[in-house]
Amino acid sequence: MSARGKTGAVATGKAVPPGMEVTLDAGSEGGAVMALPPDLVITLSGGGEWIGIGSIDAIQDSIYTFMVGPTPADSNQVGINWTYVRISAHTANPFVYAMSEVDSGYSLDNIAPGVPANLVVSPLADVLEISWNYDITATEDFQYFAIYRGGEAAFEPVHPDSTYSVTADTFFVDEQVERDVDYYYRVAAVDHNGNHSERTLAVQGRLVSLALDERSGVPGTFALHQNYPNPFNPSTTIRFDVPVATDIRIVMYDLLGREVVRLMDGRREPGYHSVVWNGRDRTGRYVPTGIYIARLMTPGYTKSIKTVLMK
Repeated sequence: MSARGKTGAVATGKAVPPGMEVTLDAGSEGGAVMALPPDLVITLSGGGEWIGIGSIDAIQDSIYTFMVGPTPADSNQVGINWTYVRISAHTANPFVYAMSEVDSGYSLDNIAPGVPANLVVSPLADVLEISWNYDITATEDFQYFAIYRGGEAAFEPVHPDSTYSVTADTFFVDEQVERDVDYYYRVAAVDHNGNHSERTLAVQGRLVSLALDERSGVPGTFALHQNYPNPFNPSTTIRFDVPVATDIRIVMYDLLGREVVRLMDGRREPGYHSVVWNGRDRTGRYVPTGIYIARLMTPGYTKSIKTVLMK
């Protein structure tokens, strides 16, 4: 863009996300650089009042550049939000000044939001719960999360908008699932201008079929079943049977016998139960790849199983 003022100065601008770069061409006479006044004032408008956004000293240069940022509004896929610019040149005498013509430019919002972290899929009764970490307050123009579901770990959505579902929460409950079927989920963050973050890596989830005796209500003996999936990343489900009401403790240990995290510690009623380990220790940090021991302990029964975490 360009705008010529009374002094012959020309203001030009271009989009430089997230702002706009304005250049003033002071012009010349007879091949010599014009002597400019000592002060150049840049004013900005989004279509309403003019707002002073800065000034620079005139130092006999022919080109001056000023970064406008942020602009009143970003342009996006919906449309262009024009920003109008004019520049005034001032002398030591407040009554002697020159004003450029008005010109316009725009900035682009093409900056994607951050990627959601720590995606976990947990089986809960007849549904799968998907959860993740994301600081929504740190992203001013956050709009929603896009959830994608596929049938294999390497699945790729056909289009960013071909979502399975959307939510503004950091969790989602998938009720459209069948038992003994593997489902894979990926999540992306989307801002108000339609910019999508990169998608998370796919995480698997599955509901395991109930045994016939589980459907009858109460197990006949204590049992600790092999976790599923195994190997796993990032989470796995550990199922256990309790024939009578008693105190239950389930602890994860490393191969050196050190306690990693306590998954359960309290009284449980008779029934078929499960607990999910998300691969974190008691401080909330992810543990490294390796073999870990899950141990079920009651006053009269103890059993351990090996679990394998692979990243």
